[in-house]
Formats: sequence, C-alpha cells, structure tokens
Amino acid sequence: METVSIRPIDKIIVRNKKQRVIDTDDAVLSVIDTISCYEKNLRDQVDSIGNIYTIFFHHLVIHFSGIIIQRNLENSDGTEPPFPYVSKEYALAPHLINLAPTEIENRSVTIKARIRETKFFPIALGNSIPFGYKQNCYISKILNILGEYQKPTKVFIDRLRLQLDNLSTCIEEICRRHSIPSSDVIKRNWLGYVNYHSVENVNSVCTDLLLVGNRQDLQNRKLAHNFLEQGKEVVAFTHGEIASTIFDEPMYKYAERGLCSTLVEYGKWQSQQPDINTESVILSPHRTLYRDSKVAVSMYCRSDKILSKRLDKFNVLYIPTTYVGNQIYGPFHAYSDLVYSEWHSAIAKVIPSVVFKAHPKSRGSIDLPGIRETRWLEDCIDDYDVLMLDYVSTSTALAMLTDKPVVYCDIGLRRLTKRFLESLKERCHYITIDINGDLEQQLREGITSYSVRQRCWSNLNIGEYCISGNESFRWGSLFIQTLKGNFSF
Repeated sequence: METVSIRPIDKIIVRNKKQRVIDTDDAVLSVIDTISCYEKNLRDQVDSIGNIYTIFFHHLVIHFSGIIIQRNLENSDGTEPPFPYVSKEYALAPHLINLAPTEIENRSVTIKARIRETKFFPIALGNSIPFGYKQNCYISKILNILGEYQKPTKVFIDRLRLQLDNLSTCIEEICRRHSIPSSDVIKRNWLGYVNYHSVENVNSVCTDLLLVGNRQDLQNRKLAHNFLEQGKEVVAFTHGEIASTIFDEPMYKYAERGLCSTLVEYGKWQSQQPDINTESVILSPHRTLYRDSKVAVSMYCRSDKILSKRLDKFNVLYIPTTYVGNQIYGPFHAYSDLVYSEWHSAIAKVIPSVVFKAHPKSRGSIDLPGIRETRWLEDCIDDYDVLMLDYVSTSTALAMLTDKPVVYCDIGLRRLTKRFLESLKERCHYITIDINGDLEQQLREGITSYSVRQRCWSNLNIGEYCISGNESFRWGSLFIQTLKGNFSF
C-alpha cells in the first residue's frame, strides 16, 4: 500500500491567553490524503467505474474530521447526531452505533410520493436539483411530475468483501496516525453502514438519464454510481448560485465536481478554466456545461462606484452561515456553535443596530443575538443599505451582485482560489479576523478603516462567476435530447 505524507495532527493557535479554536485543518487534510491514496490503489484491484471510496468519501471525511474536531472542543451539546456525524463522547471513546435503517425502510408511501416515483418521461430524478429560488417554477413542476423520482436505493459494489477489507485497513491507518482509539469499534460501525447501503449484484436501471443535485448527498452518490456503472448518462448540477470553482477545497474534488458524465456549472467557462484541475476530480465529467443563475441575473446591478455608507446611519444586515450543532466537520467548514455565537455577540456589541439574517437550515440550540430577519434573503435584501458577511456561500454571491457596500469579515473559514479572492477584495471591504484574538477590538478597527474615508468598490468582476453570458445548458435542449435518446445537449 502506498504511503502518504503525514501532516501535523493538531496545530494549536493561542491569542491573548484565550484559546477558542484549535486548528484541525491540517489533520483533516491528512485524513483526506490517506483516503485518496487508498481510493487510487483500489482502482487497480476492482473492475468497476468507482469503488467504495468514491461512494463513501464524503461520509468518511465527515466521520473522521468530526472526531478530530469534536475531541478538541471545550463543550458539546451532548446529543448523538446521525451517523457518520459524531458526538464529543464518541470522539473521545468510540462506541458501537445503532445503525437502525430509516432511509430506505421508512420512506413515504403517500399518493404524492407514488406519483413522483412513477415514470411518465424517461428521466430519473435524484435529490436537490437546483432550479433557483422562485425561478424555473414551471420546469420544476413539469420535471417533478413527469420524471421518475428515485426511491432510496442501495449501491452496487464490485467484489464487496475485498473492498471492505481495504476500507478496514484504511480506517486502521487513519486511527493510528491520528491517535484515535477503538479502531475495531469504528471498523464495525463502518462495515455495518456500508453493508446496509450496498449490494453485490447489479440492479439494472431502466432509464438512460439521471439528473442529480448536490453530490455530498449519499443518495445522489449511490444513484450516480449505479447509473455510471451501467453506462448511463448522469447530469449533475452544482448547487448554490455561484461557480463551485471559486473554492480551493477537497470536497469539490471528491464530490461536487465529479460523479457524473455531464456537469452543469454556473458562470463563464473562460473565467473558471485556470482554476480547474480535472485530474484530481473523482469520476470527473466528460463535459461541463454552463448556465446563468437566474437569481443573479435578476439581482445584478453592475457598478464600479459602490461607495461606503455610515453604519450608524443606514440599515445594516449581517448574513452569517448556519449553526451546525453536533453535525460539525472539516476542513475549512465551520466553527463550533459556541465560538460562532461569541463572534456574533461581538458584532452585536460593536454595531448595536445590526440585523442578523437567520439561516433557514441552522441547527443546534443557539439563537442569533439582537434583531433577526427571517425572510428569504432574496425577499428582504432590498430593505437594507449595507451588507456584512463572514462566509462564502450562495448568500455571499447574491450580496456581492447588488450595488450595496459589503463588509466581508474573514474569520478563517473557507479556502478560496487566488483569483476569486482578488475579485472578492475588489468588491468588499475586507477585514481579516483572528478568531482567537480580541474579537471586538479587531472588528472596531476594521469598521474604522471602512468608515475613515469615502471608499469605493466594484462588482464588475463578480458577475462572471454566476452568469455565463452564453449558456451551453438549457432545460429545453435537455427535454428534446431526452426524447431523441441522444444526450449531446
């Protein structure tokens, strides 16, 4: 078995004698390196499109990064999250998990569900296909009625016993390198999990085209693998309203840009090509098509003269990401809820009039401080004059497409490509925050630099990450090619 270089396990950052966060990113990247090494070696041993790692890569990362992160947290909410997420108790002393199946056995049997699972049109549908908020409503309804929504499925794994043995060895190596106890218990949990979700014989699929959204979703990964294994067309959509290529993060290589034959991206091909390394993408697509974010098109106000506005004189909306509860994983993805809440409390003290945008998918039991905005961002953004961000996501893209001043607080989450980071700094007042430092002081200094003189920013370079200008993917073309049985789009 090929070995991989060992990264430092836990790099401790301490500022002002207060340690909020232990930086575990290098340790998690080491885990990803190990899984990648085993995935590549297993390709030579099995005669199939993918293998056990292409299917379960993301969930392995969730599990082991969760262990590394959780064992270093001062506090935890104590609840047992669904596998492969882990609690602090599990991180410190792994124990057998009750993997009582719910995904497949407890599926809905309502009339609506049965209609969705009936094929009127030769298109199979996975989960989370992004049509855009209040966009393509008719296409969404037609597709959901006529297409065949796929029941929770099991995935075909060639030479399952050999692959499970390989996975066991991989788990042992990760546990040894990162001082994780009870590797035998962890292996038993994982063998049970994989066995539940897999089969050793191919279940023939009767449809030649599968549409799926987010490939972090295990159901989508299983569906994609089954269809690709039988030479079927898999069209996968990146989620959000901005190109996935703005991120320089492993998840986009082992999940979001692969496991498909055709990838549908946002934005312009020319703007993304320098940042794409298709060789490192697992089950990379044969072709990539580009489309407009309809939400972005409707919201984009091009301007190279976006001026600062006083925070105490105008309405300010802070748009955070979600609280994650015990469903925390890495790298570059989230801080614990207590740390994130402490950061939000500092914002509320420095800018008392700020309104916090509640995230619709927030987990955990911690509430945002101060005044909260609960409407969808697209429905409320026009009511605010200044926008503040601390995370790059769909909401970040929409905020930057407006002609409002944007304050971006880089608190150490997300890893961006150099090119997009330059565009972000051209668009936003950029403040670097040491999450282990004095949060209020740093924020006051950053706000002072924003307000000290009339500032000017430009969003002219942001549109290319959301708007193609010449779409190579269209829903109409997909329907026509499906009827012809020729998926050239």
